[in-house]
Amino acid sequence: MAQHSAKIKIDMREKLFEIGKNWLKISEEYSFSESESFFIKENFWPIIVVNSYDTEWVKNQLDYYKLEFIKENKIFDLDIFKRNNLDFLVFELNEYLDNIKKGKTKIWTERKGDYFHWFKLHLDTKSYTLLISDKNEIQLEIYFKTLLSEILKFIEAEQVLPIRDIETITEQETPISEQETPITEQETPITLSDVITHANSVEIVERVKVQYKNIKGKRLKLLLLAFQDLNLLPKERIANKFHKCCEKEFDWEIASYTAMNGHKFNEVTDSVEFTSMKQYLETLIKTN
Repeated sequence: MAQHSAKIKIDMREKLFEIGKNWLKISEEYSFSESESFFIKENFWPIIVVNSYDTEWVKNQLDYYKLEFIKENKIFDLDIFKRNNLDFLVFELNEYLDNIKKGKTKIWTERKGDYFHWFKLHLDTKSYTLLISDKNEIQLEIYFKTLLSEILKFIEAEQVLPIRDIETITEQETPISEQETPITEQETPITLSDVITHANSVEIVERVKVQYKNIKGKRLKLLLLAFQDLNLLPKERIANKFHKCCEKEFDWEIASYTAMNGHKFNEVTDSVEFTSMKQYLETLIKTN
């Protein structure tokens, strides 16, 4: 099991950072002169290529590795998961960001659309760390901050969930703090329009399916909050039912319940889209 967890850590880190690139191959790839190649050889180690991914990729990776942990261990323990898979990555990102903030980094050169970032990290005693990225100094700082933010959001969301035996629950089960009466096979299946408290709920749902086609995860949570803020859905014990209805009625993959309900509303990053969703729902209410 320990070996499996270690593999998860290595896979994720290697996707973000290609560590230990050979100076000679880098010199050939970027057509450096002999003197430039010698300078790289003598001054930089390690040489790291920084791969660029969007926030959705980061979220999907975290969910994937969580599920892999569960498949292997039949339970999810955040402390162990963090220690094996996230803590060192968080440390690395913080170290890069701290280096940037303190002005200990600069761009050595730019070649073929990539920037060669010269870092002086605390373990760099006889050499310097070289990061190769398609981002300039500001873009690289924003990227590292974004990666770190998504990881910390994942950790924060998981901290509110208790350690549970995965064999006795499903991935989309509601957290204990939000107990809902399960829908049994004998009960009449409900639809999203059944739980929306408006006379024209059927039409509202149909319009929402068009306006927000392919919505999932975090954005689905914002839509739920918009419904609740307008008193179109109950404030309590509805999230799991809402997700199940969307999963059944929407003709696209909406991601897991955890991906939706694990997101915590962020005033800085979520307010604009939340307000937009709320305003759109208000137009549906007024026209129905």
